Amino acid sequence: MTENEEEEEGRVWIISCRSSRSLSRFAKRTLLYEPIALHRSVCPLGTKCPRINDPKHANLYVHDAREKEEENNVWTGDTVCRSLTNPNAIIARTKVPGTKEAFVLDPERDGAIDETLRLPRDGVVLLFVHGFNESYHRVKSHLSHLAKRIKEPRARRYLFSRGTALWPAPRRDHASSSSLQTYVIGFTWPSSALLSVGSSADKLVTSLRTLAALRNRIVLAGHSRGCEVVMTALTRTNRDSPQIRRSLSDVMLFAAAVPSHQIRPIEGSFRRASLVVARRDIHVLFSKADRTLRRAFQFRRARLLGLQGSKPIRGFRFVDCTLEVGDAHSFHVYVERPRSFACLLDALARASSEVRASRFFGSRSRI
Repeated sequence: MTENEEEEEGRVWIISCRSSRSLSRFAKRTLLYEPIALHRSVCPLGTKCPRINDPKHANLYVHDAREKEEENNVWTGDTVCRSLTNPNAIIARTKVPGTKEAFVLDPERDGAIDETLRLPRDGVVLLFVHGFNESYHRVKSHLSHLAKRIKEPRARRYLFSRGTALWPAPRRDHASSSSLQTYVIGFTWPSSALLSVGSSADKLVTSLRTLAALRNRIVLAGHSRGCEVVMTALTRTNRDSPQIRRSLSDVMLFAAAVPSHQIRPIEGSFRRASLVVARRDIHVLFSKADRTLRRAFQFRRARLLGLQGSKPIRGFRFVDCTLEVGDAHSFHVYVERPRSFACLLDALARASSEVRASRFFGSRSRI
């Protein structure tokens, strides 16, 4: 295991409801697991890429054919699927890329989650929902990028200036550490299927309920078409689970491929989504020059939030990132740009403050 993998161990997880063999089919079960290793995406330009010597670009993409073959070789044998309430019970054996053990997220789960399981609990969760047609390797590159950026010295200084420390201090017991564990979790769904948003949203609600039961504060981030899954899930959560409402700290939409009329107060199908996070506005980060969404706009004939934002609407805050992001649509670019990344860090800082407050008042109530 490399030094970077050791640093990321335990902090990056995946929740998957899609088949490991297809980008357009659902799996039989929704699984929570920790990938064995994080990998970079493969640059489509290969060794001819003009940015091959750019350290930031090289940190995200591989260019050599041998590295490409090595990056793709993440399959293991059978993956053991266990229950969250009874870890000794094996529910099924299947093949999941990059892991030997996974936990089944059951929407009808009866009973408390076993406290002895090593799971993302008692911390801050950044739950990322990817966009259209994202491969397994591409999703893992997003998660790796997020985990690395949050740990950078500049990001740490920014968070400490707000009285927040998101990573546990080294060589100290977690329970006694003044810092909090932060988990970056990717939600993968069959984004290539045209009619998969509704069912994916239901499975995202199940995921939110599970993470809330693990006593986490959640920052929910969607990108591109994944924003539609996020908003659909929020609309269904509004009448479904007060536990999710208490645990959900912030919602952020990056380059949202969502028609702006869907969030209007009267006729919009997502008009109630903001009620789930009533304490704060839903942040919508967009670029007016987004090349990918411009093509989608011409196809759908609809004003898209990720391209044009919207007029001021209660419950939403629009952040114009055109000058920094330009015509890019990639989530990697939003994570690299100072303004959009600062919005994300602010959301994590707020979630961290909520965890600390709940711990403080919880300890006071036991005195």
